[in-house]
Amino acid sequence: MPYNRRSTGFSLFSRPSTPSQDYSQDLSTSDGDENDTSEIAFPSDLQKAVQELLAEKRKLELRSEEVKKKREDLRLGRLSLEQRRDLHVSKIHSLLSSRHTTLSTLMSLQTLTASTAAHHQSLLSLHPLNDTFSISHSGAFGTINSFRLGRLQTIPVEWAEINAALGCCCYLLKTIEDYIPHMTFSQYTLIPSGSFSKIKSESGTVHNLYSDAQFHLFGKRSLNAALKGYLICLHHAQCYVQEQDRTMCLPYELEVGKGGEVRVKGKKWEWGDLEEWTKIAKWVLCDLKWLVAFVGKHAG
Repeated sequence: MPYNRRSTGFSLFSRPSTPSQDYSQDLSTSDGDENDTSEIAFPSDLQKAVQELLAEKRKLELRSEEVKKKREDLRLGRLSLEQRRDLHVSKIHSLLSSRHTTLSTLMSLQTLTASTAAHHQSLLSLHPLNDTFSISHSGAFGTINSFRLGRLQTIPVEWAEINAALGCCCYLLKTIEDYIPHMTFSQYTLIPSGSFSKIKSESGTVHNLYSDAQFHLFGKRSLNAALKGYLICLHHAQCYVQEQDRTMCLPYELEVGKGGEVRVKGKKWEWGDLEEWTKIAKWVLCDLKWLVAFVGKHAG
């Protein structure tokens, strides 16, 4: 079979190509292929996978934005909590300081209260009547605030001193009446006025609880009437305190005699026999001292 040159495209007289020319052709061919990517055909499953990956990427980006936002919210919330914590810590420190101050004040007040209670207990053992009306004796005389109540032939005590003593007795019994609750003298009213004290009867008659050395036509009738009224008041006080305290018993009890007169150990207290009058006055002062002790015990 004869050789056909056209069918093979080969000529014996054609110049053979060099290796460099072949490499240039390959490069040009490859460049053309890279520039024309639009004509590349990918498999359908690969395209689907790429689309899923891109969608997942978008979801992750959105999730990342949400996480960033939440982290920012958490950071702001933490700052707010730290500020609140600092505020509460400041308040706690303030309360602790206030508590410390209050405890110090409380301890100081407790100490002051204990001291005041001790002082109050010591004051309970005292009573102003004991200091205001000092009842004692000097020989045959009973004394009140150093004033002798009585008179003897051998010791003629001046009436000014006797009147002062009687005035103190009147003032003391009136004070006892005021101190003891619900005790009121009904038959007589004591009117203390120093050395010129008086006693007013229920009928309105006023008797002088004092006298002088001058001569009186009817003697010491006004003084004796005042002493009678005084003993009635003293007897009323005696009965009242014995009702309140059965253990209370005056050393020289007063008794109501015939005619309603009050007697001390069966004896009337009226001016006459100086020694007898002075002795009864001493007994009366002793009973007054016991009443003062009763008032001091039951005061308040």
